[in-house]
Amino acid sequence: MKKIFVLLLLISLSVCAEIPSQGLAIYKQTSNNHMNLPESQAAMKAFIPKFSYNLIDVLFKNNLLNPKIVPFTEGKNSSLSQPIFLNKSTKIIDTQDNTLKQFGKLVGINYLVDIKEINSVKFSDEVEIINDYECNKAIVDDTVIWYKKSSTAIVPDEKYLYIPGLVVKIEGKSFSYELLELKQQNVDDLIFNIPKDHKNISFQQFQDLKEEALEEMMQSMGGGAKMIKVGD
Repeated sequence: MKKIFVLLLLISLSVCAEIPSQGLAIYKQTSNNHMNLPESQAAMKAFIPKFSYNLIDVLFKNNLLNPKIVPFTEGKNSSLSQPIFLNKSTKIIDTQDNTLKQFGKLVGINYLVDIKEINSVKFSDEVEIINDYECNKAIVDDTVIWYKKSSTAIVPDEKYLYIPGLVVKIEGKSFSYELLELKQQNVDDLIFNIPKDHKNISFQQFQDLKEEALEEMMQSMGGGAKMIKVGD
């Protein structure tokens, strides 16, 4: 009886635990690469793994987040992430202003782009215990988000800026996110600094640079490669 009481107490403490104001959150991202490929792309389905995985390391402090994509391997399936030149970019997410600042280098240009995310979020009264967290349910488009309410908002992707707390699980049609670890640690303010030598460009200019970089990459591969969009 005593052991049962201790177990229930531990579960209760984890459910009610406060989210630290700074630290590291680690998410596992799973993508179904076959879902958005038509039947005519059967050869492509045979060429790429059905599922691919990434880890998203999110350093957070107060209302600022710095997410990084980290390759992940599970079994025989190695991580299939977005092109390397995009992975080299840095994102600074502000969950208070619901904004994203992204900077990096594309086709020789040091760029900085500001993006304001606007999503229609539907909040539900449904509650579930997920990984020992008491989670509320929210829906963005066709995606279900489970989160623990908190004054510190932590999300794995800027698409979910309007979620008021710690995102624990995301279930989309062709992708998912799962919180693997949350720990408190000191985070240096410098990681949220924006470099002064980067050119501020519009979102459309950013899209144009990405297209140009993709074309350069395909040309370097001999011009025979075709970009296939997978995931959402």
